[in-house]
Amino acid sequence: MDNQLGPPKSSQPSELPQRRRFIGWLAGGLGALAGASLVGWQVYRRWPQVPNGTAQVLPPLPTREAFANQVQSSFVIEGSERKGEPLDLKLVEVSAAKLQKARERTFQSFSILFEGPKKSVLTQQTCTFKHPRLGTFELFLVPIGKPKGEVVRYEAVFTIFQS
Repeated sequence: MDNQLGPPKSSQPSELPQRRRFIGWLAGGLGALAGASLVGWQVYRRWPQVPNGTAQVLPPLPTREAFANQVQSSFVIEGSERKGEPLDLKLVEVSAAKLQKARERTFQSFSILFEGPKKSVLTQQTCTFKHPRLGTFELFLVPIGKPKGEVVRYEAVFTIFQS
């Protein structure tokens, strides 16, 4: 009987890439539950797989500075719950960038806050954003707090690998 801790040994070499994809998917999901979009993780940014088995590389996201230059502008959002109806959200705040160290690595983190109408509340989900200057991109958006009057606030959190 083998009492060593660790993953089970596989005699199938083809199972290793599937396990790596699963671990990358799991890490992305756990990070999303913790409130981080983990956009700096290449494993997460390359998910999902396309039919021929190669990774789909997503376009780069706008930088913190690009978002900061667009405060008070409107973004059109199309998410899975929108059923073809676009929703306008206004970017109201971009937090200051914080540099954090974890062992030998440095990460930059910041968050952005949007406001939208109370009549069209979104659940947390990945949404497609369209903006005339920043283009089209996807963000994981989370509603935060209770609605204030006729406005609901949403947050997207960024953690970007620097070095």
